[in-house]
Amino acid sequence: MRKRIGTFFVIALAFALFAAPVQAGDGKVKGLWLEIPGLPEASSTTFNIQSDGEGEAYFERDFDGGILKVSIERIYSEDRNGEALGPGDTGKLVVRLQSLRKDIEIDPDDVEITESVEELEEIYSQPVAIALYTTGEDEDMRGNQDIFIFTDEWIFRVHLSLAADHMDDYDADEMKDWFENMKIVDRDPSRANGSEDESQDRHATRADAGVEGLWLRIPDFPDDAEVLEFTADDDGEVTYIRALDDGALVLGIYRTPACDETTPEKVKESIVESVKDSGGDADDIEFDAGANDFSELLSYPCMTAEYKIGEDEDAKRVAILGVFADDYVFLVQAAGAADTFGEYSDRSEEWFTHMKLVDGEEGKGDVFDDKTGKDDEKTLDFVAVVYSLPEFRGIAWHIPAPGKYDLGNGFDIPNDSVCSVAVCPGYRVTLYEHSQFGGETAEFEENEGDLEERSRWASSLKVE
Repeated sequence: MRKRIGTFFVIALAFALFAAPVQAGDGKVKGLWLEIPGLPEASSTTFNIQSDGEGEAYFERDFDGGILKVSIERIYSEDRNGEALGPGDTGKLVVRLQSLRKDIEIDPDDVEITESVEELEEIYSQPVAIALYTTGEDEDMRGNQDIFIFTDEWIFRVHLSLAADHMDDYDADEMKDWFENMKIVDRDPSRANGSEDESQDRHATRADAGVEGLWLRIPDFPDDAEVLEFTADDDGEVTYIRALDDGALVLGIYRTPACDETTPEKVKESIVESVKDSGGDADDIEFDAGANDFSELLSYPCMTAEYKIGEDEDAKRVAILGVFADDYVFLVQAAGAADTFGEYSDRSEEWFTHMKLVDGEEGKGDVFDDKTGKDDEKTLDFVAVVYSLPEFRGIAWHIPAPGKYDLGNGFDIPNDSVCSVAVCPGYRVTLYEHSQFGGETAEFEENEGDLEERSRWASSLKVE
C-alpha cells in the first residue's frame, strides 16, 4: 500500500523546520570558482547561480548582522558585444554591479581604482584590479573594497562592505589574510567520485528543471532559496523542499501518483494523524474542502489546511494546499515560526496566485504553454517575459500588460539586461536601443531564445 502522503510530507517538512538554521553555500557552483578559506561563520548568506551551476554566480555572506558583508561574484569576461573586459573596465564594472545587485547608483569619479596589483597578481597569476569607494550617508555610510580577478572565461569580483562606524571593530590584518589566501579552484562538473552526500547535492542543484510529466511550479518564489531536498523516483514521486531567510520559511512541493490512498478524504485523515503525532490539536486545523480560488486557478479540485504545532517560542505555523489532478496529487506546504509566519503573507499571496501546472519533458512552462493564449478561456497575468540569460534562463521579469516600459527607470528590469524574450500569443514586443524608446529597434511576435548581438542591448521596450 502506498504510504500516507500527508503524514510523510508533514514529517519531512518538520525535519527541515527543526534542523539547524539553513546556511546557503556555494557547493552548487561548477567550473572555475573562487574560495576564501578562514572566513568566520556567517550570520546569514545569499546565493544565486545560473545555468545549472555553470553560469554567472553570486555568493554573499553577512557577518554580525550585516555590519560586515563579503561576497564573491562570477560574471562573464565579455560584454554584450563580445568584447573582452579587462582591468581598464574596472570602474564601469563597479557601477554596473552595484546597480544590479544593490540598486545603488555610484558616480564613477568617486571610485578610486588601482588597475594593477602586483602583489595579488603574483598570487593568482591573473590580472588583478582594486576599487575603493563609499556608499550611503550618515549612519548608513559603508566603506567598500572590490577585488577584480580577470581570467580568460570569467571575471571574479570579491566585494567587502563594512559599516563606516564599525571600521575599528575589525582586524585589518586578519581581513588582509583572507584575501591573500583566496584560491581559484576548478570544480569539474563531470567528476563522479564524490561521496553520496555530494552526489545528492549535485542532484539538488538541478532543482525541478528535469521533472517529467505534470508538475506544479511557483515561478515567483525567489531563485536564491536554499534547496533542502530534491528527490524523484521512477514511480513518479517527487519531493522538492526549499528555504528562505536561514530557514525562517520552508516551502515544499510533493507529488505522488493518484490512487485510492490519495483522495481528498484520505489526505485529510493523514493531515489530522500527522498533527496529532506532532502534539497538535486536530480540532484546531482549519480545513477548506473546496478551496475555490485555487481550484479555479489550477482547474483541478483543491483543498487547504492550516494549523499550529508547538508552544511559545517553539510554535510553528503550517499551511497546506492539496491539488488533485487526474494522474497525480500535489501537496504544497509552507511552514515557519508562528511569530514570524505572518510576515510572509503578502509575498506568499503573490507566489501562490501565480502558481501553474506545467507539462513538459524538461519542466518547461514557466512562461506559458501552447494551449494558453490571448483568446483562450484561461487568462494570464502577463503578456511577455524577458530574461537575463539566453534560452529563457536567469532572472525572469514578467511584463504585466501592454504598454511602454523604460528599463531601470520606474520599472524593475535593469538597463541592458535582456538576453531572451518570451511573447504570449497575439502580442508583439519591441525592444529599443535607448531609453525613452529611441535608437534602433527589434520586434518579436514569437519567442526568441537568444538575442545574440541584441543581448544586453535594450534600454526600453513596448508591448502591444
